[in-house]
Amino acid sequence: DVVDDDDAVDDDDVVDDDDAVDDDDAVDDDDSTEEGGPRIEISPSPFDFGSVDVGCPQVIDLTVTNTGDEPFSVWSVDFQELNGTGELVLAAVPDWPQVLAPTDSFQVTITYLPVDTQADSSQLEVSADVTLLGDPVAMQSGTGTYGPTQTDEFLQEGNNATDILFVM
Repeated sequence: DVVDDDDAVDDDDVVDDDDAVDDDDAVDDDDSTEEGGPRIEISPSPFDFGSVDVGCPQVIDLTVTNTGDEPFSVWSVDFQELNGTGELVLAAVPDWPQVLAPTDSFQVTITYLPVDTQADSSQLEVSADVTLLGDPVAMQSGTGTYGPTQTDEFLQEGNNATDILFVM
């Protein structure tokens, strides 16, 4: 066999063992960064009630959803008011345990009834029978405020024409 100069191999074209590709360096064709398994999503999270008039309750339903590909059981939710004096309350929860297949969900209700103008916050944490992917904690917040005026109306039914007013 005759090799002419055009077919000769340059030193630059030679691959030595140091240049070999490791299996660890191989590119994975899967662009997904999501892990499979039980995954939780609580929405809305975080939730800010905003400025709420003192004495006027506001309610939010939080939805807990299994966004993963495996079922799991929720044993309970732990609710803590982080600051405040009982103004944020877990008002309604389902019976326990809740078995959530993929895409299943349930709701819990939180009521905010500010009694002062201080900032209030709480957190809800979901406890399950497995380690959950996603964030099992949802934060809530709000601030009581006084409106410029408060008007209460009372209609006295019947024939009694006597009105008694208590003004503070």
